[in-house]
Amino acid sequence: MFQTNWIPHANIHDFSEIHAPSCKKFFSADALTHGWTPRSDLNVMLFHDTKDDVVPVENFYAMSQFLKNHGIRTKEYVGEYSSTQTKKLGVTNHEVSALTFFLLIVEWMQLNY
Repeated sequence: MFQTNWIPHANIHDFSEIHAPSCKKFFSADALTHGWTPRSDLNVMLFHDTKDDVVPVENFYAMSQFLKNHGIRTKEYVGEYSSTQTKKLGVTNHEVSALTFFLLIVEWMQLNY
């Protein structure tokens, strides 16, 4: 079993560390859409900024298809949520994406609770 406390924070990219082989194994496996089955009672909100400079948009489409194949209803947001101003402000597109996703969650909670 993989545990995040095994990650050597200061030397995370040093694969000579004692737990690095375990980390490398788990991070190299496709755990996004393989090796698990979603619960049938889930409703999932998927979000992805097509300008995200860390996570590829293909992850969004793979998860969307995976969930639909298992009969899971999804609310999907995919598009350009960051802008050219992002880097001028010293913020990455990935950080803007995370903030936008968080705000969508807050909005959803306000509408539903």
